[in-house]
Amino acid sequence: MSFDKKNIEILISLMSQHGITHVVISPGSRNAPAIILFQKSGLFRIIPIADERSAGFFALGMAQYLQRTVALLSTSGTAVLNYSPAIAEAYYQKIPLLIITADRPEELIDQGDGQTIHQRQVFDNFIRKSFHLSPIHTELEERHRVRIINEAIALTLYPVPGPIHINLPLAEPLYDLPSIENVHHYPIIQFVEGKTTFDDGIIQNWLSFNRKLLIVGQLHPDHPALPFLELMSKDPTTQIIAETTSNLFSSHVIINADLLLANLSEIEKHSIAPDLILTFGGNIISKNVKSFIRNLPLSIPHWRIGIDPQE
Repeated sequence: MSFDKKNIEILISLMSQHGITHVVISPGSRNAPAIILFQKSGLFRIIPIADERSAGFFALGMAQYLQRTVALLSTSGTAVLNYSPAIAEAYYQKIPLLIITADRPEELIDQGDGQTIHQRQVFDNFIRKSFHLSPIHTELEERHRVRIINEAIALTLYPVPGPIHINLPLAEPLYDLPSIENVHHYPIIQFVEGKTTFDDGIIQNWLSFNRKLLIVGQLHPDHPALPFLELMSKDPTTQIIAETTSNLFSSHVIINADLLLANLSEIEKHSIAPDLILTFGGNIISKNVKSFIRNLPLSIPHWRIGIDPQE
């Protein structure tokens, strides 16, 4: 699969898992690879409407009626701008839309190529957030695209509904496409809003894991969670790694993880991999801890507790 088409596969997987079922398309040359793969996946109801302005308002009405996110998929160039009236309405009426705009590769912008405009953040005055999906060349880049596509989809509904823009550069050959019969299930990120206590479902899910790793970042010395974290550190199924800036000091907590991980081989690091990661608090400073997390398999769930849904 070419590097830029991998983004389409991730979009298909995550959109489906997040419950998006309707995709309104305005067919063109540049978005043809996405149209073909979305159709072949069999996971969506594809609604073709050639005129982008009409397509935008059709998707707006459908999302308003269904009370869930509807996706729009356009070709590149000035066609993108025809979505603007419907996106502005979605922004002010708080209606969830996921707008995917196919684009020329970055190296062709301002080079006299047809149907090419500056599409990054093109809806900035009436969009909740914009994302740009550069081609994927490494596993780390793949992890990053999984994360930001998850974020983009979630933000159509959370913390308030609204339109989100994903710009998708696609290079020639456009029809160098993978088989899509069996869509890979990339891990999804879900937001749980405004909970000060955990319901039974979350607690039972937590208890089902036997090798939990809790990583604590920077915390104020008087943070109310510190006594609870110290209590959790005594759970034999939970190992806590704490930054020195966390102000969490306990005989059951690893506070020198940077030095510990620096002296482990890759095989040893693999042997201590958890089956669940939970991060809490501010920034993680340790380079070795961050590297350890990033090199774990994508299949390991990662829970994040915080007040900022975009952190």
